[in-house]
Amino acid sequence: MKIAIDANPLAGKPVGIAKTLLYLMNTVAQLDAGFKGVCFFRVRRPPVNDFAFAAEKIKYWRHLPFGLGERLLYRKIGGCDFIHYHANGDVLPFAPREKNVLVLHDVLPLAIPGYFKSEKKKGQFMRNTQRSLDYAGIVFTPSEYSRKEIEKNFRVTCPIAVLPFAAPIETAAANGGAVAGNEPYYIYAGGYDRRKGMDKILKSFMASPERRKLYFVGEPGYFSPEFELLAKKAKAMGILEEKGYVGQAALAGLIRGARALIYPSKLEGFGLPPLEAMRLGTPVFATRGTSLPEVCGDAAIYFEPDDEADLIGKIREFEQGGEALRQELTKRGYIRESMFSWQKTAQKYLAALQEMARAKGGMTL
Repeated sequence: MKIAIDANPLAGKPVGIAKTLLYLMNTVAQLDAGFKGVCFFRVRRPPVNDFAFAAEKIKYWRHLPFGLGERLLYRKIGGCDFIHYHANGDVLPFAPREKNVLVLHDVLPLAIPGYFKSEKKKGQFMRNTQRSLDYAGIVFTPSEYSRKEIEKNFRVTCPIAVLPFAAPIETAAANGGAVAGNEPYYIYAGGYDRRKGMDKILKSFMASPERRKLYFVGEPGYFSPEFELLAKKAKAMGILEEKGYVGQAALAGLIRGARALIYPSKLEGFGLPPLEAMRLGTPVFATRGTSLPEVCGDAAIYFEPDDEADLIGKIREFEQGGEALRQELTKRGYIRESMFSWQKTAQKYLAALQEMARAKGGMTL
């Protein structure tokens, strides 16, 4: 099987979408002895993270007049069996639908209040997403929540399958990663985004008479002046420490060394950090919003994101439960995380593509 892979998600630091692309395709290559990969990317955005397998690399200009850049690109990758798009869109309209494989992670912008600055912007998002769906031969999405939201808001005329991801982190990495001394701490890992509820957990920690330590791990980005002031005040109080973006080994070490991961997001298409924490044996606090119960099951302590007292109350109960409760949550986390694996994900992915190939030409790849 020869797959052309949109490598543009790999142009930046290896965060969520980039990590899932790397793990998925590396596992597909391991399972399929005849696999060949062709990576294509925009000239101005060369990928910085290579796959584990050898792959041909093709540069292209996207914004040439009349779609010329995309037409020239398709001339180079048209011989591939499939074309894989991993970043919610930019599906080539010149390729036959049965070649286009789209991973649509979510349509969360439609659920986030105030996300679009105008109806025009919302309309552009709707049209671009619908266009990608119209050009796709199959659509994968990582959760039942996302599947239902896609079907509710858009016209889907091709098969749509739930393809759960697994934890894109290695337990061995934690052994070589930096941990944070002897002071107990809780951790949030992920993007700086209003929907993530980071301001809510800061307010909870700051309102508590106990002075617990909280680490934020991720590329800093203050989504409002109020949040920026809140973060400064929390740091002055000795509550918050921002670690910024860290590499995989350091991230694994920080998560494993934490008392628990707190994930206050109200809107998620999947939710990788809780799964990473469970893989590393770290208890998880999460909300019941959107896709998170699909990921966490009974392995998390759930709290109300808009109730500052609820999170602190749940943390107190967790601390009072001592090592016995921590071990129970760790055990549940290991069991839950084991239900997700990149091998299962890649097998489901390959089976779907093979079914498409049979339907297209009666052939098995």
